[in-house]
Amino acid sequence: MADFLKRLQSFVNGVLGVRTERTVHRTFPDPVLGELRFVGSQARPGGPIHGRWEVTPPGFTHRVRVAFPSGAEPPAPEDLAELGRILGDLDGLFERFRSAAAAEYAGMVGEPLPADWRTALRLDDIELPDPEDAEAWWSVSYWCEAALHWLVVTFDGDTVVDVGMEG
Repeated sequence: MADFLKRLQSFVNGVLGVRTERTVHRTFPDPVLGELRFVGSQARPGGPIHGRWEVTPPGFTHRVRVAFPSGAEPPAPEDLAELGRILGDLDGLFERFRSAAAAEYAGMVGEPLPADWRTALRLDDIELPDPEDAEAWWSVSYWCEAALHWLVVTFDGDTVVDVGMEG
């Protein structure tokens, strides 16, 4: 009887559009990056889990969201190494698209991008590519408080493919 009532409730919730997502939290320790936390949700038991990992890199005062190719599963060592490489040289990374970022910033904010980009932009999200997909792109997003938009930079390997504000 209890199983029937659960199925009936699930059916009624589906018909009425009631969402019954389950929150999913996981942690994963890394000796270099510290503790990674997964925050996500699952719409139904046994269904896919959607979400992002979060990490507070050394020297940061805020968390950065990260999408690993493994999704909700613990990240692979090579993905952690790639994340460490990206976080290890954020200024070098930014220099690769500074001129395009400066143009986007000026267009949205109406002022030039400050010489120290960190005063205007905050690293918010990194989406790593799937190493098994030869055409997979990866991206880095920065929150721009002055524009109330994200500056999103997309890469194909080491090549910058697109820089734009999204909001």
